Amino acid sequence: MLTREQLISAILSINSTAAVEFLMNFDTIDLRRYFERLQLTREPRSGESVWVRPAGTCAFSAAA
Repeated sequence: MLTREQLISAILSINSTAAVEFLMNFDTIDLRRYFERLQLTREPRSGESVWVRPAGTCAFSAAA
């Protein structure tokens, strides 16, 4: 299992536009979910590839 720092590094290797300061605001579980999602986006699309939003997570959020 990747540490928090390793997850942030892995995320930055895929999404270089993400700011470290921004990523530091998230807990390890959310970072892992985001990293897994980023990995899926790197795979070729096929009729079989499916991403399911984890239960209990919001479809979107807005800053107040």
